[in-house]
Amino acid sequence: MNELINDRARNGGSALANKTDFLLAVYQLEEVGLLFRYRSNDGIRYIRTEEGETFYAHYQKVNQEDWPKFL
Repeated sequence: MNELINDRARNGGSALANKTDFLLAVYQLEEVGLLFRYRSNDGIRYIRTEEGETFYAHYQKVNQEDWPKFL
């Protein structure tokens, strides 16, 4: 996730097509308590909260076509 927020993957991939939408989704996940933001020596990092782990485990089993369009 940190690589996406910083625009490029470590393997030299291209910049995100829409960084704004991605960042808005990250902030919404943080706002509802699914992600926790913290500062490290390398910059800002995110980890999933306990609720975020449950949410992730649920949607990991669901086909991507069936995911909701919005949170």
